[in-house]
Amino acid sequence: MLFDRPLVLDPAEWLELTVAGPRPGVLVVDGRSASGLEPGDSVRCRAADRPIHMVTFGPRDFHAILRTRFHLSDR
Repeated sequence: MLFDRPLVLDPAEWLELTVAGPRPGVLVVDGRSASGLEPGDSVRCRAADRPIHMVTFGPRDFHAILRTRFHLSDR
């Protein structure tokens, strides 16, 4: 999934993810395990009512960073 494209939705849309396989899953929020999920369990989410505030460290080229870290520029 490293090179998958992001999915952009309207803020009013709900997103529902369902564990479809025979194995359980784990819901991870902000890098922390939040809950175990069994096959058939669903999680629904949508945009928050308030915007988040993020720290940035100047402009960065995400794809250039990936190419460098994974040595993809020499292929």
